[in-house]
Amino acid sequence: WSSHAEGYYTVASGDWSSHAEGNYTKAIGDYGSHAEGRYSTAGGQSSHAEGYVTTANGAYSHTQNMYTVATE
Repeated sequence: WSSHAEGYYTVASGDWSSHAEGNYTKAIGDYGSHAEGRYSTAGGQSSHAEGYVTTANGAYSHTQNMYTVATE
C-alpha cells in the first residue's frame, strides 16, 4: 500500500505507506514508517528515523541527528 523509495540504495518495504529517502535508508516498519538521510532505518511501526546512522526500531519511535537509536 503506497510504499515509496527515492534516492541511492533505498528500501521501502513496510505495509501501509512506508517511505524511504536519501542514501542507504530503509523504511521497513508498517503503518507509515519513514526513513530519511544516510544509513537510517525505520523498523518500528509508524517509526521515523532521520539523520546519519539512526535507527528507530520501537513502535512510534523517533530518532534524529547522528548515531541515535530508539527501541521499545
